[in-house]
Amino acid sequence: MSLYKFGVGSLVAVLITASGAVAQGSFGDTGASQWGVGFELFWDGRKVNGPETEFFSFQQAQESCNANFRPGIIVECRYHGRTFQRWTP
Repeated sequence: MSLYKFGVGSLVAVLITASGAVAQGSFGDTGASQWGVGFELFWDGRKVNGPETEFFSFQQAQESCNANFRPGIIVECRYHGRTFQRWTP
């Protein structure tokens, strides 16, 4: 059984399993990860990473940051809220 509660700009899902366990998740407008958690990628000040990057190791964050360099835009990479790489055109 699932219950979905709609709020302004977000969706909260509560799932009650057959064993009676309760799991709850919250999903924002963009589906992007939480601010300041794990790896964050910004292009011209706009956060563009997906939710899976919350669980990246620092090495994965560095590799993803290097792979996402884009000429002509400001690229900023953060890990747990701290900037570790920034390219400015």
